[in-house]
Amino acid sequence: MGEDIAGWLARLDLEHLAPDFDANGVDLDLLPELTSADLKEIGVLRFADRRRILQAASELGTASNEPVAELRQITVVFVDLVDSTRLSAGLDPEDYHDLLVGYQDACSEVVAHHKGQIAKLLGDGILIYFGYPRATEDDASRAVFCCLEMQTAIAKLLRIPGFEIRARMGVATGTVVIADIQTENFSEEGVISGDAPIIAARLQSLAEPGDIFIADSTLKLVSKNFAYEDVGIHDLKGVETPEQVWRVTSEAAWDGRRDRAPQQGSSQTLGREKELSDLGEAWESVKKGQQQILVVSGDAGIGKSHLVQAFSQELEQVGTSIFQLNCSRFHRHSALYPVVAFLERRVGISRKDSAEAKYNKISVLLRDQGNRESDALPLFADLLSVSAAGAAPLPEVSAERRRQLLLERLVGLFLSLGRNKPFLLVVEDLHWIDPTTRDFLEQLSNAFSACPYLMIMNCRAGFDHAWNTKDTYVSIPLRRLSEAEAVEVAKAAAADKTLSQSVINEIVSRADGVPLFIEELTKSTLAFDQNSPLTQHVPSTLYESLMARIDKLKYAREVVLQAAVLGRNFAYEHIASVSSLSAEKLDVALQELKAVELVVSADDGIGKSYAFKHSLIQELCYESLVRKRRAEFHRRCAAALESCSPEVAETQPEILALHYSAAGEVLPAIEYWERAGTRAARQSATVEALRHFRKGLDQIALLPVGEARDARRLGFLVLRGAQLLAAHGFAATEVEDTYKEAMALCKDTADSPELLPIYWGLWGYNIVRVNLSEAAQLGQEFLALATRLDIPTAQHAARYALGVTAFYAGKFDVALDHISAGLSQYDVDTQLEQLELYGLDLGMGCHAYRSWIKSLTGEAKEAMKASRLALQIAEAADHKFSITFATIFAAQTYHFLGDAAQAKVHASAAARLSEDHGYAQWSGQALEQLGRSWDVEGDPRGYPTIRKGWDAYSSTGAALGGPYVTAWLAESLARQGNLKEALKVLREILSTNNENGEHYYNAEILRLLGEYTLAHDPTKTEQGVLYLEQAVELARLQGAGTLLRQAETSLARASRIELS
Repeated sequence: MGEDIAGWLARLDLEHLAPDFDANGVDLDLLPELTSADLKEIGVLRFADRRRILQAASELGTASNEPVAELRQITVVFVDLVDSTRLSAGLDPEDYHDLLVGYQDACSEVVAHHKGQIAKLLGDGILIYFGYPRATEDDASRAVFCCLEMQTAIAKLLRIPGFEIRARMGVATGTVVIADIQTENFSEEGVISGDAPIIAARLQSLAEPGDIFIADSTLKLVSKNFAYEDVGIHDLKGVETPEQVWRVTSEAAWDGRRDRAPQQGSSQTLGREKELSDLGEAWESVKKGQQQILVVSGDAGIGKSHLVQAFSQELEQVGTSIFQLNCSRFHRHSALYPVVAFLERRVGISRKDSAEAKYNKISVLLRDQGNRESDALPLFADLLSVSAAGAAPLPEVSAERRRQLLLERLVGLFLSLGRNKPFLLVVEDLHWIDPTTRDFLEQLSNAFSACPYLMIMNCRAGFDHAWNTKDTYVSIPLRRLSEAEAVEVAKAAAADKTLSQSVINEIVSRADGVPLFIEELTKSTLAFDQNSPLTQHVPSTLYESLMARIDKLKYAREVVLQAAVLGRNFAYEHIASVSSLSAEKLDVALQELKAVELVVSADDGIGKSYAFKHSLIQELCYESLVRKRRAEFHRRCAAALESCSPEVAETQPEILALHYSAAGEVLPAIEYWERAGTRAARQSATVEALRHFRKGLDQIALLPVGEARDARRLGFLVLRGAQLLAAHGFAATEVEDTYKEAMALCKDTADSPELLPIYWGLWGYNIVRVNLSEAAQLGQEFLALATRLDIPTAQHAARYALGVTAFYAGKFDVALDHISAGLSQYDVDTQLEQLELYGLDLGMGCHAYRSWIKSLTGEAKEAMKASRLALQIAEAADHKFSITFATIFAAQTYHFLGDAAQAKVHASAAARLSEDHGYAQWSGQALEQLGRSWDVEGDPRGYPTIRKGWDAYSSTGAALGGPYVTAWLAESLARQGNLKEALKVLREILSTNNENGEHYYNAEILRLLGEYTLAHDPTKTEQGVLYLEQAVELARLQGAGTLLRQAETSLARASRIELS
């Protein structure tokens, strides 16, 4: 523009104000956004000066062309001191003055506390605004809370003998015109014109002493927060239509019903009569005690949510308890986000609450639901990130055990909320569910017998939700509407507006049967100038229709795009921080968005908030942003969250990480992804942790090449590697790739402690893939480094690695030496360190392998003792991975010792653990063990189960343990009479073992080859006996007493046959 702020002010003869503008950072770009209140705060005290500045600013461009008058919604409170005339007559003038001052001071303090604005003090009357000049997130509720507290304050503070000091109050909410008035002899700012102040004044006159009367317009905003009584419909002077009046009696007590009533039905339920009938039939089945899990699926905009809401409303009307969990696109990796949001709404937690208040609210909920579990309160407080002084401590168990306890307590809570009667649970947007919430729903579905309920979930078409394996699963796919149905939807969306048949036909032909498309196209058409031919404004696609509506917005265009970056739902305080608009303009913009139905109010009793009417609207708005603007909005969103909701950095760091990543702010993005991954790992949310660390690595790749980037990448690779081991197993290719890259980054740091978990990961990968020589070399390097660094836990881990490697090589004595050395360094106090760095309890692992070795060397009592110790250590740690490990090894030990029955007990337990916690590698091994038990018992399920288990196990990349599994398969084939195939698989595994060095079970394989050769072809006696002699010799060399006895027995039997 060629001038600065000082020059601009000089043209208005206001150059003396330049220092004030400069001190507050106001430049020419900010001028159009200023309001009269802003100017007053800057230091522009004269009304006339403010008017001149605002008028000149409006001429800088259309964006700044704000009208002098402002249209907005506010809540008005009118307070009147009862019987003030009698007080004035009965009191000394000074006493009466002191009374008025005390009355005004008491009310003023309460109003300030609730962020209201006293507009006028009229002696015994007070006019108060909520929502002007600055709006808050819950103005109407603040107004009513303010009235309750003012009544209490007046009763407590104003006590005069012979007089009862009371007030009556009226509250009304409505849209008003706010304008500054200036005449030659009078000027006043913020004058309000409209029905709300008139209604508030009339309600105050109608009220009895001590009463608070509110208008129906206010009740609609605050009904969930207060107890109230119907006072009837009254004709009020100066108001055209009769007004429904309500008396507020107190703050509301929680009634135990669902967190939010369903929205009213809409045109999108048209054409869904059959689906509504299906839902009704499912509900009738639930009432008869039959579990029902319904999944409503379809494309975006097909009407899934509207269908479920319409059905929910039917049940709501007959008093059914309804609970709703809302999954979020922005919280797909935030563990239990829908549950947390539900609980916060349920207990009424507000950010203004103290930690103690929040804690008490949680306690009340649990008490009211009859929860007597001592660990429930600290678990729920931790879930909701509430840390109150004197709070009960969390259970002193592992993170995995805490997670399981929490899920169990959540299941109990939801069942108790149903109060032992059938209830409805709605899960919105299942396709965005986080893994931990999915686990919770799975456990809840298994608890159906405790309390019958209907679970309805909706999701996008094609989403693999895995619920279709349930016997009680019912799928309700939503089809596109027929042409006739689409016409009816378009007419209903137009409401009382008339559209020509040609326009309706145009809408229907372009909407392709998608209800949302029809509705939005119709409303877009109606939004245009009705004097123009409607057909000119019908867009060819919904995207163009949406963008046309956005372009027509006056104040809200920028806001709707910024809101799309915040997400499907957005809080008032957050959009206020992101937007450059003033609070007044933002309110107008949001009202505009509501008026054109791009967004709807989503107030939940905690604060003012909004939601895009449909996720598709939000997605399209988001995608319409070019990268540069999207990045800037994400940056603002991150700053807003850090400023307005600092708790997000601790409770949902992944949200800040997402915003900073999209903003191109690499360093804070990396920091928050690390926080998010670490937090998820500590909660045993392995899937989420992996995703967060992967996102962090993506951001690190954007850093300049150099040591700093390498150092950050190394840290993330190690963190991610530990999670990969748990999630995918040691043999996963991604495990090797991750640890190899980490090792390469450590090439110049030979004695760094960061190498220790890298050696562990690479050793684990190679041992499970039966690369024994490389595993042995890595184990030696691991031990050498751990010894140089003098870290006992690492030395234990290295000894474990070397012992395991020696065992599979058939060197039992060497293996026992390493394992014994490792156990001598075992320290239970370092258990958490072991679990975090190595993923298992090392003492458990050593005892588990000791049990295997002792079972093969013929020391059965020692084997059983070691197996029991392994299980005891794992169970004491309450670490699910370690418990599964020890249980699998116990089953195998029993098999080595010939006790198939006990092996089956442990194999079954291991199979359940593996399935519950997603341990693919252990799951396969458990099936192998179970199949072996069945096969020994003569159960025909034996062979296919062993085969299935091995296939599942080897699909993870694992090959370790092939010799004994192959031997079991061969024995099963032999029992079936298929000696030829049994011999074939035994020869193949023996050849493989000789190549890879996995010799621990070769003696048994040679024994079986000898027996089956003799049985299959009596003419090959010499070959059969040779196999048996080799088995005896190898078992004796290895010190494998159990295998030696079996081989000697087989050889003796063969010799007798040969002699005969």
